[in-house]
Amino acid sequence: MASIAYAAPPVEMLATARLPQGMRMTWESWDGQLWDIANGTEGVALMPGVRGLNMPPMRRHIQTSPAVHGSRRTGWIASEREVFWPLLVYREAGVYDWAKLDGDFWRSMHPDRPGIWSVTDPTGRTRKLTCVFDNDGGHSTSILPSITGWEKYGIYLAAEQPFWIGETLRRGWSGSGGTNFFGSGAPSFHISTASSASTATVTNPGDLDAWPEWTIVGPSTSTTIGIPGRIIEVPFNVPAGKALVIDTDPARQTVLYGDWVADPLGGFGHIADPVSRFSDMGAIDFASVPAGEAVPLSIVINGSGVVLMKLTPRHFRAWGK
Repeated sequence: MASIAYAAPPVEMLATARLPQGMRMTWESWDGQLWDIANGTEGVALMPGVRGLNMPPMRRHIQTSPAVHGSRRTGWIASEREVFWPLLVYREAGVYDWAKLDGDFWRSMHPDRPGIWSVTDPTGRTRKLTCVFDNDGGHSTSILPSITGWEKYGIYLAAEQPFWIGETLRRGWSGSGGTNFFGSGAPSFHISTASSASTATVTNPGDLDAWPEWTIVGPSTSTTIGIPGRIIEVPFNVPAGKALVIDTDPARQTVLYGDWVADPLGGFGHIADPVSRFSDMGAIDFASVPAGEAVPLSIVINGSGVVLMKLTPRHFRAWGK
């Protein structure tokens, strides 16, 4: 019986050589599998013609007047971002498990289970876009992949939140200067003393305003956080072992209280068994950090607890300033 020779895909099909030097791209499936779609390490690679890396679709809102030339801009809104991946699923010559590879990859495509498209620039900065499967463009097969050992697809994804998410900024202040708050193996962020809170600032490197998430880890009898003139007052006691998380994002704006579970290696930690304490709050004026600006912070810690802040920038594009 004659053997079937699997033909490797033409090199020009791969987008690897067309990416900026040092640029990396991955697709993290909903089931946790990671695919290197720039270099095709696992046998799945982007081809030329990728869409979704640049500006999202936007609609400007304007006002016009018969007595005034031109228009007046009143705002804008970004729509869902369409992502298009011209993709190659392939095996090298002599490797005969193409069908398994193809099945494993397509398992990551699901309309209800999003994955994360990550782009890392040559400086090591990563931005991420959450996407769900939309359609395959009515894909048709001319030659069975069992003969060629590879198949080209045109995959459409939807980024319902259309902005690329940058790396989260983490800051912390301790009422007692507790630099060992996280114990050994602390991650790469610094807990400042309470005295430095009076001069604290934060810079938003994103293209849009960013909304902080504040965490007060007890013990603290009362705490004030925010920016000057736009404060959030916590008038009640947060005892040791407890924490209060205040999410200022307008899409959520929650105040949750529970047991503090520290994560000394991977991040700040989280609260367990959370309950809402929104109705128990004092003065509350949620404020964002404007895009591209450095703003002073107003932080007062009454006790030996810790105030933590996370700020997640949003960007128009997958790389850039």
